[in-house]
Amino acid sequence: MMKNGNTNWNLYKTFIAVFQEKNMTKASKLLGISRVAVGQNIRELGNQLGVTLFTSTHKGVEPTSNANELYPSIKNAVSIIQNIETNIQPDNKTKSLKIAIADTTASFYIKQYIKDFYINYPDVKLELFKREGLDTAKQKNLDIIIDLDRRMKENDLKTITLFPITTTFIASKDFLKKSGLTDSIPFKDLSKQPIIAIDESWEYFTKQMNFSASKLTKSPSIDMTFSMVQSHLGIGHFAKELLNFYKDPDIIELSFKDLPSPFPSVNVVCGYYKSPSRLAKAFIDGLVKTIGAT
Repeated sequence: MMKNGNTNWNLYKTFIAVFQEKNMTKASKLLGISRVAVGQNIRELGNQLGVTLFTSTHKGVEPTSNANELYPSIKNAVSIIQNIETNIQPDNKTKSLKIAIADTTASFYIKQYIKDFYINYPDVKLELFKREGLDTAKQKNLDIIIDLDRRMKENDLKTITLFPITTTFIASKDFLKKSGLTDSIPFKDLSKQPIIAIDESWEYFTKQMNFSASKLTKSPSIDMTFSMVQSHLGIGHFAKELLNFYKDPDIIELSFKDLPSPFPSVNVVCGYYKSPSRLAKAFIDGLVKTIGAT
């Protein structure tokens, strides 16, 4: 039973995030507040309701029977409040966002965040587009464009840096053994090996490094590149930052002797052409808090 009549909707939003994530730390990242604040909000809500909401486990937390019973009603109430907050804004009439995600690596990161965005804005329609030329993006009136900074050069485009993509190469232990190689090879010998790479990122790498490969297999995606490397088909041209997400003890990162210059890196940036709507601003702010480098 509620012990007082003061309703703090942030407590209920915290409850929804913790319930869905089953983890205080993940909920804190999702909400953009500290883990301590998350714990305080859950305790305060539990005290107000007069029940225990979660119990600790070795992986995080588990909802109690009381929490399971309350969740549908709280989720519905929070959704109603968020819809009211969104709809009363004069610059946000549609409850939809149009977002172009240009780079394959960027797409991997951004899509991890999108599922979190839906927790706070379950009724917002996100329309996702593949790479768009800047002129085409303007014609479609896109709210947000996520691309590499070397393509974001228009004067009227505001950008926020999200994270870098740094070149690396990976191979399976079995491929190295069969090829008579180790995980540290001369850079000049890389050109003699079968390379697996996404077309555009490879083109950028070769121009920066003045490099060519005798045998190149083009891959349509990051997932396919990693899968082909797992199948011992060659050495994969990969994004160093993605190795945190792709775990396989048989796949190792290569190092190179006599590297003529550092491998190139490029920033992924979030761009928009005009003052963003409140909904777009909420998406951008959450994106930066979740994965942003700056």
